[in-house]
Amino acid sequence: MLKLKKKLINYEVIISLYFTLHGVFLHFNQEYIDESKIKILYFLTPIFFVVFLYVLFSFFRMYKNVTVCESYLSLDDRKIDMNELCYVNVHIIYAFESLNWARKVEVYYKYNDGETFFFSGIFSLNARYERLIDMFKGNEKIEVSKNGG
Repeated sequence: MLKLKKKLINYEVIISLYFTLHGVFLHFNQEYIDESKIKILYFLTPIFFVVFLYVLFSFFRMYKNVTVCESYLSLDDRKIDMNELCYVNVHIIYAFESLNWARKVEVYYKYNDGETFFFSGIFSLNARYERLIDMFKGNEKIEVSKNGG
């Protein structure tokens, strides 16, 4: 059984907020910046602010608990029977695979009637990639993959 649990800290939110606040600080304290870099500052600060808003918004819309097993897919309180689905694809994007640190997890699933859904988020995994492959080996509906492979 694969269990995904939403991480409490999203580093993309923190980093984009830091660079946004740093850009605002430099805007009001121009003695700390070089005049040749001021155009870059005025270009990047709004971009980091937009990234901050997008990542923050998507972080709160994310599922808290996702469970994938042989008989069902559970999204928070909603259970979907595997007989209703054509496939479930769990794609893991690792920051550091040796530490089992997943940066992002993408989940694709398709109903038998053709409707396809996708969501992604910052989740912690309950098992290493090799164990997940062994766990779902032979199952035609559940596929686990990772970046670069």
